[in-house]
Amino acid sequence: MRLYELTEQYDGVMNLLYDGETDEQTILDTLESIEGEIEDKADNYAKIIKNML
Repeated sequence: MRLYELTEQYDGVMNLLYDGETDEQTILDTLESIEGEIEDKADNYAKIIKNML
């Protein structure tokens, strides 16, 4: 998944917060999933940069 797609997912979660129909656990689970993907992406970028130096 591309970084901008993860950002779009955060926007989607914001919409869930305001719709009033989505339960809290679903929102928390979604945020946790996105956070994990962003951490993985950041780690991979750091490895690439380290290898370039």
